[in-house]
Amino acid sequence: MPPPRGSPYLHLPYDGGPLTIHPLLAFYPSVAPVNYNLSHPVEHSLRPNVFASLSYRSASHFKSRLYEPATSPRLPTLTLSHPHLPWQPHIRSSKPASCIYVTVRDVLEALHAFLQCPVTLAEYKMLPSQADRNEVAVAFHARCERTQDRERTTKKGVIRLDFLRGRDVFMGLSCTRYGHDVWMLNVE
Repeated sequence: MPPPRGSPYLHLPYDGGPLTIHPLLAFYPSVAPVNYNLSHPVEHSLRPNVFASLSYRSASHFKSRLYEPATSPRLPTLTLSHPHLPWQPHIRSSKPASCIYVTVRDVLEALHAFLQCPVTLAEYKMLPSQADRNEVAVAFHARCERTQDRERTTKKGVIRLDFLRGRDVFMGLSCTRYGHDVWMLNVE
């Protein structure tokens, strides 16, 4: 069953009935729902994408939409997946226990924090091939070159973001066959 006419959510099927994801998080193959570079905190980098088919009356309207539920029906947790990441972030609500559901902002902030975690040498060596390790190393060095505090960034070492191999633009989330609460991270 499609969402009600005028619903701000994109319908995605799941076994428990209709499940929809917020349009600010939905994956559209050619246009990102928002402009967001995952290497920066949400408050510094997230902007509306004027080329997306979403409309905003004002900057405050856009910001208020970040506090809307990430899914409908509201889910208490979401898990994200990406083929280059050996980890899966489990996103929980940042709200008090009285109103537990994941918001759009929860997803974006948790994803950023998750991708900033340092990678251990053992995790780095678990990459399937030398070519994969080389691609991650190239992404790490490119990120170090782009930063203002190159020395501090270099000392921190490889982070999970580097496993995305330089693809750090958020393109949205798409459904998976692994359940209604597991979503594929799409990046460019």
